[in-house]
Amino acid sequence: MKHVSYLGYVITVTAKSENGTWRSHVIITWYAGKFDLHDEASFTTEMKAEEHAIELGKHWVNNRLQSMQRDPDSYTFSNNLHEISEYLLFLFP
Repeated sequence: MKHVSYLGYVITVTAKSENGTWRSHVIITWYAGKFDLHDEASFTTEMKAEEHAIELGKHWVNNRLQSMQRDPDSYTFSNNLHEISEYLLFLFP
């Protein structure tokens, strides 16, 4: 398991062994929540699967940030406060 901090997001990656191959699993967390990514690609080594997972996570973050820039009205101050409060409840239940 590896953790990478990227543009305010934490990308946690793991690789799972299945029938002699490795598959990537990514969990992206930020102040507003969490998102899981499962990839169907398979790799011959755990390290390659983890490297792929990190790139997959960075790609997801970049796409999210680009969509927020294209439509800034959808990320209002009250929406951000709601996301922050949900994240705090996640951290301190």
